[in-house]
Amino acid sequence: MHDQQYKSPHRFRFYLVLTTLVVGVILFSAVRDVVSQRSNGGSVDAAVDKSDSTIEEDSTSLFGKTVPGKEVDFKLSFNEIPTMKKDAKIDQMELTFTDFNNKISINNDQLELGNLEKANLKISGFVGKLNLNEGGLSLNGNAKKIDVNGVTLSSKGIEMSFSNLNFDTLVIDSFEVKEGVLLSSGDGTLTVGNKLNYVLEQDTVKLAYFNGKLDVATGNGVSTNMEGIAKGIDVDGSLLNMNLR
Repeated sequence: MHDQQYKSPHRFRFYLVLTTLVVGVILFSAVRDVVSQRSNGGSVDAAVDKSDSTIEEDSTSLFGKTVPGKEVDFKLSFNEIPTMKKDAKIDQMELTFTDFNNKISINNDQLELGNLEKANLKISGFVGKLNLNEGGLSLNGNAKKIDVNGVTLSSKGIEMSFSNLNFDTLVIDSFEVKEGVLLSSGDGTLTVGNKLNYVLEQDTVKLAYFNGKLDVATGNGVSTNMEGIAKGIDVDGSLLNMNLR
């Protein structure tokens, strides 16, 4: 009996120490989980931000196609005509020209421009095919309104087409190019966002995607200005090879 009473305090101390250790382990695990959650919180936020960014970057074009990549503010001045071939949906387009040998078809009739010194053609609500290159501008589609030197033709659907029209000026206020833009070797300036300004010297510029304004003049040498947003910018030249994705 005396031995049992004498051993009881030791057992009590043993249980007390064991209990303390268990509680300590539980507290340590809890603290570790909290720290881990806070640490992972940044990663989760980053993952969410990355996911949102991916959704924004993989934007859908007017024709339901998607171009992966990061959208950046883009501004280009160049001395070459851009090359593009695309399905176009254009609110406003204006061009001036003196190439009256080229046939312009309006609702299957030829547009007569022989008495003009210079034509100013405004096209509104155009949907169809656009092909632009050094050989000129080609259109084939439908427009809501056409204005030639102040004479307006308006209808729900005006069929129009012409091929390789040599123009003096071309202005498209806002349009989207999903199929890519190529500017052959030339000189100019390139601005991307607020950080990159580059002088182009016999460089080739390629864009996977462009949405913005285009202004081309061919009077005294070629002058091309593009401003908007772009994706997949490639610059290839003797001094610089740059890829922005």
